[in-house]
Amino acid sequence: MAKPHFVLVHGAWHSPQHWDPLVKVLQQAGYSTSTAKLPSVGTTPPPEVLKADIAAIKQVIVDAIAQGAASIVPIVHSYGGVPSFEALATLSADEKERIARVICVSAFVIPKGTSLASEQEADKRLPAEVDVSAHSLLRQKTRN
Repeated sequence: MAKPHFVLVHGAWHSPQHWDPLVKVLQQAGYSTSTAKLPSVGTTPPPEVLKADIAAIKQVIVDAIAQGAASIVPIVHSYGGVPSFEALATLSADEKERIARVICVSAFVIPKGTSLASEQEADKRLPAEVDVSAHSLLRQKTRN
């Protein structure tokens, strides 16, 4: 079975170069990689910025498939999760079959029909800190 191709998508305030250490490790292990450059990052966002980010990510995936990638594993970070999942939803059925899994690195995955802003409203916002010691499952695992 062929190794998957990794598509790396950065978050806000980052660039494709932030993936360079991981890209180096993956390529040394024999994996192919590509990175998406999000047009919205580092610019004054125009009104259609999300559409541009979605298109950029989709193009990297389609290009990887055109170059012979049998399977694709997107690795998405932070804000990159929002346009990445939208891009995945726009793939053809054949292209979707090539997506082996998605790896989220502190990525936003929001419900369909919502926005990152609406999910950050005060009544829905996750707390800044979570006391994991209060969770019995975690305490139980640390005792074993």
